[in-house]
Amino acid sequence: MNRTSAVVFSFACAAVATVATLSAGCGSLDTDTTASPQVAALSGKLVNPAAVGVSGAVRVAVVWAGANGSFDVSEDLPIQPVFPASFTVSLDAGPPASALVASSAIADSSGDYQVAIGSVVAYDDLNGNGKLDLVAAGASGYVDQIVATDESLVVVYLAGGVPTNANSEDAGGTAVLGYNLFRDCPDTSFGPTSTGSICPTGSGSGGTATTSCGWEPVTTAITLTVATDAHVDYLMCQSASGGDGSTSASGASLPGRPVTYPSPCDPNLACSDDGSSYTYEASCTTTSTGICEGSSTSCVEDVYTRPSPVPSDWPCKAE
Repeated sequence: MNRTSAVVFSFACAAVATVATLSAGCGSLDTDTTASPQVAALSGKLVNPAAVGVSGAVRVAVVWAGANGSFDVSEDLPIQPVFPASFTVSLDAGPPASALVASSAIADSSGDYQVAIGSVVAYDDLNGNGKLDLVAAGASGYVDQIVATDESLVVVYLAGGVPTNANSEDAGGTAVLGYNLFRDCPDTSFGPTSTGSICPTGSGSGGTATTSCGWEPVTTAITLTVATDAHVDYLMCQSASGGDGSTSASGASLPGRPVTYPSPCDPNLACSDDGSSYTYEASCTTTSTGICEGSSTSCVEDVYTRPSPVPSDWPCKAE
């Protein structure tokens, strides 16, 4: 998570890209919803640029992360899968009570409030029962299939008050009572931070920064792109244990040099502090431990030592 997101979500239990980790560690629920919810609507379009095959039973829903480690589905409606397909999700009340977390249960919270965090998803209703079916850990397979979501965007509902640290100068936009959207952005303001790196400050290679980071009005149009990537399947789990698990790495020092040295600003490159060697994350393999039971990632790293004389394209400090 980048600096902006860390500042904004210091009052919440989960980050935008890891909604699944909103679990029992957040503490007990406080379902006092005396504050009147702001009735709102989520609208946008579903696009399918890669022409991924879907059935005629595509629906859009909001999946809320519960404080007890569960997920809850609400505002579920069908759309016509004629792309681009427009949708409007009417929010006639607050989120499910199971999704509301009291500030008293959140570490480093500021103020008296309740918060709920959800994701807007499009899914293929494969069994045709008109709802997104969540499955338990160890299930033989998923019932439905999520085909699109925007992992950088979450719905944030605030009741009873707005966290005093939510609208900091680093947040971007303004959080209000009721429904909000919050967009996370990759931090591309700097490159590798080791003292052995020659990547110029400000030339990080994390991609093109999104201009609209931080809080957005709930009226902001949402774009969901249909894809075959299944890394959001955890949103179909009854509990939040389906998120990414541990990551391990193993490396080996290789002789000579690769055909081409990596760019000094390659995010997979890590120079030693004196520039005499570097580690490059060559490949990673993620292994699932079962439906809704998490996964583990193993990465292989290549290590190269600075030769003498120093090649002109050596990606770290030359001395």
